[in-house]
Amino acid sequence: LHLCDRRQRQMCIRDRFKSRDAAGSGLFTDIVPRATVLDCAMDTARTIAKQCSPVMTVLARALLWQGLNTTVQEAHLAESKAVAHAFQTGDAFEGITSFLQKRPATFDSNANSDMPSFYPWWTTINVDHPLGNIGIQAKL
Repeated sequence: LHLCDRRQRQMCIRDRFKSRDAAGSGLFTDIVPRATVLDCAMDTARTIAKQCSPVMTVLARALLWQGLNTTVQEAHLAESKAVAHAFQTGDAFEGITSFLQKRPATFDSNANSDMPSFYPWWTTINVDHPLGNIGIQAKL
């Protein structure tokens, strides 16, 4: 995560944000009253679910999160695979066609069954204790 603005870095370090500071920071898409946060988040989720390819949404999210732990070169290679995969799918054709026809897209992919063979591309760290359950409870 590269934050080049000193004010943005300070906002990430502090545990609270003031609305007037956060609004122009570039860190947030929306600044909403506390009582409407869940409604706004659900609206965003519904929009993504309705307007985006399920497979490409999962890949984009994975690229964003996994990219935080990789070199620029590794991120580029993963993104290149994802883009190459994307243009070979029916969702790509549907996205382009629906745009040209000025209609909502209807994506047919399924994020549970249609993920590309290279997904997941990262190594999962095994956090299990080598001796099994040793009686320690996590407090999260």
